[in-house]
Amino acid sequence: MLDLHDNKIQKIEGLATLTNLRILNLSNNLIELIEGLGNNKNLLELNLRKNKIKDVKETQGLQSLQKLYLSNNNLSSLDGFSILP
Repeated sequence: MLDLHDNKIQKIEGLATLTNLRILNLSNNLIELIEGLGNNKNLLELNLRKNKIKDVKETQGLQSLQKLYLSNNNLSSLDGFSILP
């Protein structure tokens, strides 16, 4: 688990080498785009509550994802969002 909540993070970066990461908490930051997680194929839970995210298109490559938390964002559409297993 990696907990980075409340850090004023604006961009998801530097996590590509954490290929065995299972739980990531990035809640209450300043993130606008879901990006930089393409190599995190084992990610089971992603918490992005209370950010500035507008769309969820970049979650498609996260095949193991079981829980995705997106409340309190700026979502305008769920286009490109696939149902979690």
